[in-house]
Amino acid sequence: GYWGMGRTKHVAFHPTDPNTFFVGTPDGGLWKTDDNAFTWKPLGDGLPYLPVSIIRIDEQHPDTLYISLGDKGGWWMWNLGVYKSTDGGNTWAPTGLSWTLPQNRVIYNFVMKPGDSRTLLAATNYGILRSTDGGDSWQTVKAGEHTDIQYRPGSDSVLYAAQHDYWGTSQFIRSTDGGVSWQQLSSFQVSQNDIRIAVSTANPDFIGLRFSNGKRFYLSKNGGISFENQSEMPEADHIFLSPSDTNIVYTSGVVVHRSLDQGQTWEAITHWYNDGVHPEVHADVHDIVLNPYSPNEIYFCNDGGLYRYYEPTGGWKDLSSGLA
Repeated sequence: GYWGMGRTKHVAFHPTDPNTFFVGTPDGGLWKTDDNAFTWKPLGDGLPYLPVSIIRIDEQHPDTLYISLGDKGGWWMWNLGVYKSTDGGNTWAPTGLSWTLPQNRVIYNFVMKPGDSRTLLAATNYGILRSTDGGDSWQTVKAGEHTDIQYRPGSDSVLYAAQHDYWGTSQFIRSTDGGVSWQQLSSFQVSQNDIRIAVSTANPDFIGLRFSNGKRFYLSKNGGISFENQSEMPEADHIFLSPSDTNIVYTSGVVVHRSLDQGQTWEAITHWYNDGVHPEVHADVHDIVLNPYSPNEIYFCNDGGLYRYYEPTGGWKDLSSGLA
């Protein structure tokens, strides 16, 4: 069996203390470690709802945290909005993005502007919403369902998003003015398809797209102007572009696969039980997150907890003991 079993959805890192990070879980709230995952403690037991899916931390004021209160996986995982703490996660209050469960809202992702923590953008099933006052008020800058949003690495004004139309077609869109206006760059013809976006800190012009329909991996090398259909992936829940090498791509679902040729071919690098060949890493990955302050470390949130992958050596460490 596994130790520390419990599903996790996201991980976020303290900007100055490498031993401190936070984990969001869909069934157990928010957790914090301040000793590099040796011990864990729960935060926010007073929150009105257990699921915590996305965590953002103010780099200038690390005691200010934002979370999305609800799951992020799909249309049935309703969300209460974005909640905010100014005391390191001990107490929480709703921001201006506040819903009730019968409103059937989902936050698929939300991001914080680099260098300006008061500017937040959320990709939801009812539009892209933007706040410039730390979450007090939000404006809809683009209507319709959007399943992902990301900043271009190194930019505080260029963003990418995935526009979703299940019965029509889903498209890749871009903003060059901080999310105020948006332009469609793609002309995909695939229906019943949602898109997820991966950006590259190794080369900001590289953008990966995951298609749910057909498990396709598309790659742009020119900032989203054009995309090439690279392959059908063996796993398609999540994709991640290596922070060190533009040739390396990861995809995951039950197990983690890696490509060394920009997504044209794939090999398994984990197995969900000890098969005697691959490292044992728990099944069902829910997110892949780079530690921006230690860029050799890639974190995998899955049904067993939290695992850290050290890319230069290919080593894995289970950080889940005590997290359940």
